Amino acid sequence: LLFARLVITFEGSAMQISQRFIVMFWSMYALTILCGVIAAWLFSFESGTVGELIFVSCAGILAFALMIALLAVFVYKVAVVYKNSRENSQSVAGHMHDPVQTVLTKSSMLAVISLSLSLIALILLVLQFLIGNTYFHLYQSLFTGADVTGNAVCIFLTYKQFGVYYTVLCGKCDAQWSRCWTRITQDN
Repeated sequence: LLFARLVITFEGSAMQISQRFIVMFWSMYALTILCGVIAAWLFSFESGTVGELIFVSCAGILAFALMIALLAVFVYKVAVVYKNSRENSQSVAGHMHDPVQTVLTKSSMLAVISLSLSLIALILLVLQFLIGNTYFHLYQSLFTGADVTGNAVCIFLTYKQFGVYYTVLCGKCDAQWSRCWTRITQDN
């Protein structure tokens, strides 16, 4: 969902996602799903051979690389747009005042939170296969549920209708995130 939003957001602009990256992303995504299905099938027999563990670890690394690549492209594109927005905005009483910056700050912070939750869930999933402990499986399952819920909350908070909730839950982080974007995009 995040990748589709990223492609649509920058479509037709100077920051458009390249066709090569889109093909690479969807290929890695399909391969990750295929590896996950194969890993689930292999572990349904509960044999747990070293080869199967290596396969699951490789699938996890592939999914991890996919998420990191997506995050890197997203951060790069947002930084460029944020910098351009800052250069074109008006300064009001010494503060930058631009709705584009507000949307970019909110979207990028929620995307990083969402992807971070997914990365942690992925790491726990791979560790659960490697450790095989029943209690660890419980923790991993609980965190996967928290990941899904957290991702849904992050998506909801991007909409204007949930602005009050966003301010209550993320207001202080938003201010820091905005300062961070300002520092990152300042001319040297």
